[in-house]
Amino acid sequence: MKYELSPQPMFARKKWDYNECSIEGYKDCYCYEMKPEDTLIYVPDGGKDFLWNRDRKMLCALDCGSRVTKVEQPGDTLLGLHISPLYNAVCPEEQLCLVMEKLGGMDSFREQALYWNRKFSEIFYIEEVHPLIRHTLTRIMESKGQAAVEELAEAADYTPRQLEYVFRDHFGCGPKRLSQYIRLHCAVSYIVREPEKSFGVWAGQLGYSDQSHFQREFKRFLGMTPKQFVMRYL
Repeated sequence: MKYELSPQPMFARKKWDYNECSIEGYKDCYCYEMKPEDTLIYVPDGGKDFLWNRDRKMLCALDCGSRVTKVEQPGDTLLGLHISPLYNAVCPEEQLCLVMEKLGGMDSFREQALYWNRKFSEIFYIEEVHPLIRHTLTRIMESKGQAAVEELAEAADYTPRQLEYVFRDHFGCGPKRLSQYIRLHCAVSYIVREPEKSFGVWAGQLGYSDQSHFQREFKRFLGMTPKQFVMRYL
């Protein structure tokens, strides 16, 4: 089964009004618009997200960080921009707020998407991450977060300790924690697609030792069991 990261913030696509458009020329970067009915849950994937609340004119920056973040803005219209972990991107906050406010005044999401595709590289200073980061991150994603740190380090010709240092400096968390988040993204993607399937099936496909292990880790990071997630968001 092909795996793609869930959209950020997670759980938005299935139930709520949600529109998304890729930024041409930049892999896994996209803009989006949504009006959530419930709490948004942001699980780090190594990238960055910027959320603009059109109603309150407030910017929320969600970076790669080392912890799950909850966003309590139900009922408001949110404009978002997701930047892939494959890129370093910098833009002054004041300038970004002005851009987001301008987007909030546009009549349609299509107009917003066209604007991002024209202006993205002008608004952000953007460059690809170091090849070591790109190589290791790609392996983590391809393995659905199941590759051991020792395996990742060996493939990069680094020691596990060196790789830990590089990742903490860049992402704010080590490769093991980021792998756990990527595996969680994968679990959510599977459940959203086929919520009727047994959680034991997903546990096996994602490399958890058993269904109990899967449920414990799901609840540890998201604050709810897979079953509670399905009932609340799907």
